[in-house]
Amino acid sequence: MNIFLDSNAIYKDPFIIKGYNKILNKLAKHEDVKIYVSKVVYEEVYRGHKVLLENEIEEVKKSQTRISQYLDDKKQKFIFVVELEELLIKFEDSFVSLEADDKLKIVDHDKDVLDYIVEIDMYEKEPFVQQDKKEIRDAIIWYSYEIFIQKNKLTDCFFISNNTKEFGDEGANKTPKNSPYNLHPQLCPSSMLAYRTVQEFLYDNDTQVKEYFKEINKQILSEELSDKVYEELEEGLAEELTTKYFREQISTSAYDYLSNMQPEDIHRDYFMGGFVMPTGENDISEIRFVEVDIYGDDVTVSVDVDIDLPVEIHLYNPVYDDRDDKFQYNSTDTVRVVQNVILNIPVNFEKDVDEEQFSFKEYIEGQEPENVEISIIDYSNIDHVDMFDEEEYEEVF
Repeated sequence: MNIFLDSNAIYKDPFIIKGYNKILNKLAKHEDVKIYVSKVVYEEVYRGHKVLLENEIEEVKKSQTRISQYLDDKKQKFIFVVELEELLIKFEDSFVSLEADDKLKIVDHDKDVLDYIVEIDMYEKEPFVQQDKKEIRDAIIWYSYEIFIQKNKLTDCFFISNNTKEFGDEGANKTPKNSPYNLHPQLCPSSMLAYRTVQEFLYDNDTQVKEYFKEINKQILSEELSDKVYEELEEGLAEELTTKYFREQISTSAYDYLSNMQPEDIHRDYFMGGFVMPTGENDISEIRFVEVDIYGDDVTVSVDVDIDLPVEIHLYNPVYDDRDDKFQYNSTDTVRVVQNVILNIPVNFEKDVDEEQFSFKEYIEGQEPENVEISIIDYSNIDHVDMFDEEEYEEVF
């Protein structure tokens, strides 16, 4: 398997260690599997990671400034010693390590790519030139991969990118889940089969992927034990692991999500503008086990989590002048945020497995879940007092 990545596959996970990316990383241990990123992809991910780090460091420094006035210099110190360059070296070293382990290769710019770029620009060829919009970087990524495949006579090639607008045929974004999408006619015939996400690639190639893992590791859990693992997780273990290890991250994710909303997003009553401030105690109201997949010595568990969070609504003060606050507190609603949480549970395959007395909870004892991936699914206002009745709504709107 030769797996070629677009920037969006690893943009939020530059170390390739979270969720299904971690599975891809481990899959690349097999001698017949390798990950490829073009020089353009590497540089885009590097730049995005650098911007993220700069923003986070700046936020910490602001917090340091705010809290310093409350500290006793003789007893309390706020120490933050982080160098941006050191963090960026860590990023670079991670790719060096992947290449050294023969898991990944960075595909350098090939001089033959220039011929394609000139032709695309001269004749305004789709899909990279559309209505005066030119996506030259995407073109470089695509043809870097195609030329590399041709020159190295590679087979069994896959391309992972959710950018179906640039690479896909019409309707590619509506491709059934876990299926490859059709490439744009101008890119066909291609040496690669395209998928929107790493997850869909793994699911669609499930049989072959799991065969590779059997060769990488001893088969830890038989098919019979997989059913027991599923049963234990469904009956409460998934909820226990989620709340024990990731409650804070889940709460923070919901808090940040609501903090970026406008009052009107919380309820149509608040159309007059202002800001939203999550506050008070948040509460996980429900955790629903979704699915589990076993890849070698790694178990990936997916759950949906409902978390209820009080939010203060501060609305614009229409009589605002120099003596009054620009915004004033209006009310407090409770918003339920639904999140999908994917956690990886490492398994020590050197442990003996007693199939008759097997307990997955006991088997993973001492092996803490790691590298959680959290995404927002939905939200709803579950505690709100209407400011207007329906007739008043009709008058207002």
